[in-house]
Amino acid sequence: MGCRSFADPEAKTREPLQTPHFTKKYLFFPTVGHFNLFRTFNTGIGQVLREAGSPVGLWVPLPVSVTLSHRGFLSLDG
Repeated sequence: MGCRSFADPEAKTREPLQTPHFTKKYLFFPTVGHFNLFRTFNTGIGQVLREAGSPVGLWVPLPVSVTLSHRGFLSLDG
C-alpha cells in the first residue's frame, strides 16, 4: 500500500518537483491535499498517528505539540 499523500501513491520511485528550494537539502514532491495556518504539516502527522492507533490530540499544529500530546497520552496508560 502506498502513501496516500503522494500524487501517485503506488509509484515505485518519486521525482522531486523542479522548483526553487530553501536550500539544496530540501526537496518538494507532488502531493494531494494542502496546508494552511490551521492545517499544518504537524496536524497531518497527528492524523496519521491517530489512524495508526497511536494516541495523539485532535489538533497538534507544532512539533512540540505532537510530542507533548503523545507523551501526555502515554502517561495516562501507566
